[in-house]
Amino acid sequence: MANKLDDAVKTFMGTPYDNIDCYTLVVNGLEKMGVNYRGKDSLSRQLLQMARTEGRADNAYFTGEGITQAIGDKVYSKSILHAQASPQQSQDIYHEMKELMQKGDILSFSLESKGHTGVISQNQDEWTFINSGRLDHSITEGAPKNGVGEETLIDEINNWIKLAQKRKESLLITIGRLDTEKLA
Repeated sequence: MANKLDDAVKTFMGTPYDNIDCYTLVVNGLEKMGVNYRGKDSLSRQLLQMARTEGRADNAYFTGEGITQAIGDKVYSKSILHAQASPQQSQDIYHEMKELMQKGDILSFSLESKGHTGVISQNQDEWTFINSGRLDHSITEGAPKNGVGEETLIDEINNWIKLAQKRKESLLITIGRLDTEKLA
């Protein structure tokens, strides 16, 4: 069993996006860590029940934020109402996050129209983001164009700020940390 979520998801590096999307990557990592995701008394049932209790769509909590709410703690949350794609805005957010994040934390980006999740990691002294999607800033040699890989975190933050500005949508960035008490 992997000790940290980033170690668990690294085993899926190179898998094409068609085989594993960003949410499924996190779920598969949790399962490698021993989290019961499917079936009776499982995390997926808990996420479904959370949504139904609030009268939301059944899949409302099948997100990185939902997993954090169910079996973790939010350690960082930043809402950007009017994104201005500037290197300085990305740097400011990165430095705020850097003080709080740890390897294995779940990182989520949410626009009104789409979202993305993955796992924070490190490559030497550089903070990275292991995810499944279009890999624009991959540090993984031979990584697929679309699939599971490791990217520079600062560049991923910058991409999402640019996308929020382009779509004229607010952006929510959250970091969640698994809580071993909630996992038991």
